[in-house]
Amino acid sequence: MSTGVVIRISGLSYRYPGSEDWVLKDINFRAEAGEFILLVGPSGCGKSTFARVLNGLIPHFYGGELLGEIEVCGMDPREHPTYQFAECAGFVFQNPENQLFFTSVERELAFGLENLGLPREEISRRVEQALREYQLAELRDRSPYELSGGQQQRLAIASVMVMQPRVLILDEPTANLGPVYSCAHTRPC
Repeated sequence: MSTGVVIRISGLSYRYPGSEDWVLKDINFRAEAGEFILLVGPSGCGKSTFARVLNGLIPHFYGGELLGEIEVCGMDPREHPTYQFAECAGFVFQNPENQLFFTSVERELAFGLENLGLPREEISRRVEQALREYQLAELRDRSPYELSGGQQQRLAIASVMVMQPRVLILDEPTANLGPVYSCAHTRPC
């Protein structure tokens, strides 16, 4: 297991293009490997925006004005394309349909691993493990778009976890999960 600082933020401020208001203002944040940190707050307070900064979607896809020092796994998201964060920081969107693209659950799980260039045997091993751990084995040949919201959320989480990122960023991770799965992802039940 890795140790040390995986996220270091100093003086982070951000505003969306065309806005005069700062969504994030002078944020300082630090996360060590192995820490479990929850950011909570009312809707619209900037939690999703902060997550987008951590995985490089801001500034690469959203633009706007971004100030401060940002380091995630030793990289500044402004200086690296988002694909370079795939092994470092996994991101699960608030709406799982926004990150599901393939015609089967199994293909969805394999996609990121294929992009990492892993050997076929390792891809198969990790996919099988994820199918078991996230209780998706019986759904392996189903289209992600035929799944319930909770099943889609589990698939989205599994498709990120299968890549074994050092940092996992979940935006509203329990939004589509029933109480049993929601509880399983937040605390021992």
